[in-house]
Amino acid sequence: MSKNTFMDYSAAKDWILAEKDFSTELLGKCEAVMCQGNGYMGLRCATEEQYLGEQRNLFVAGTFNKFDENEVTELPNAADVLNLTLRINGQRFDLTQGKILTYHRQLNLRTGEMVRTVRWQAPAGEVLDLEFKRIVSFARLHVIAQSVTIRADRDVKLVVESGINGQMTNTGSQHFSEGEKRLYDGAVMQYTQTTIQSKIDFFFNTRLRFFKNGDEQQEKGFITMDRRRIDMFLMRQFFMNFPKDVEEAASIDGLGRYARFFRISMPLARPTIATQAIFVFMGFWNNFTAPMLYIKSETKYTLTLGLQSFQSQNAGTMWNQVMAAACISVLPIIVIYLIFNRFFLVGVRMDGEK
Repeated sequence: MSKNTFMDYSAAKDWILAEKDFSTELLGKCEAVMCQGNGYMGLRCATEEQYLGEQRNLFVAGTFNKFDENEVTELPNAADVLNLTLRINGQRFDLTQGKILTYHRQLNLRTGEMVRTVRWQAPAGEVLDLEFKRIVSFARLHVIAQSVTIRADRDVKLVVESGINGQMTNTGSQHFSEGEKRLYDGAVMQYTQTTIQSKIDFFFNTRLRFFKNGDEQQEKGFITMDRRRIDMFLMRQFFMNFPKDVEEAASIDGLGRYARFFRISMPLARPTIATQAIFVFMGFWNNFTAPMLYIKSETKYTLTLGLQSFQSQNAGTMWNQVMAAACISVLPIIVIYLIFNRFFLVGVRMDGEK
């Protein structure tokens, strides 16, 4: 076993790479060494559950793109289709919580199958045996498959959350414009995205199937949609252009890293934060598709749904009333804009000057 990495190469003659223990400080080692691919797709071996410091990558051969003229041409990091959140009696499955009783992960280089087995005791005392399996298919080059088997020492309530995350970037560079998001028959999710410069379309489809004691369960899922947000991009651009002289002066005056961040950088970032606050509020306030999918009662409709319903009920002929309702629906946005107006203008001006 390699010291300080938990990697085990003792079965290398049998084409087996293994990891004997888990540490969030060593995620990158196993993610890189146990990557999977089939000549068309390449997948970094991140765990199904998410941890701080992980790196999730999916690359497709030949799909090069250039983010802007100041960036290099590179393979774009495609949407993440393997993220999985498990909740056991309300407790999120997280190996940094509770207690790891046994742990083993291995990649069979002959078959391409990655298997991870965990015996985990939840903070509330439940003991679970989990087995994760994953392949990138050689027979069907466009297919990635995974399975999760869970056994508990008692009856538990299990909630499974998964989907397609289109917010992946190449260390901050977003190579994709967002496309359509759909849910078919409560089971199949579809997400599309297109590279910004090379105009290559990506289509992702994923489906979850549930089995209990060998019998398939006809569970209907629902989809929650979220726009790929611009707030990360705005904050990144602000801090990338933050004057180093200011930080160096604060450091000379004796301020530590966290003091410089909270006492110098964050106060200066208020215009950018206010700008993104306006954009985020507008995105949620004007969201139409997501509420339409999971709100069934008209008494709980959001204003965007209510406005559409009002227009449909009146066959679109009472335009004076429709316009009056539309004016009422934009009032909160106007109020938010007036509150953050001076910060918003400063933020836009700062971006323009840089």
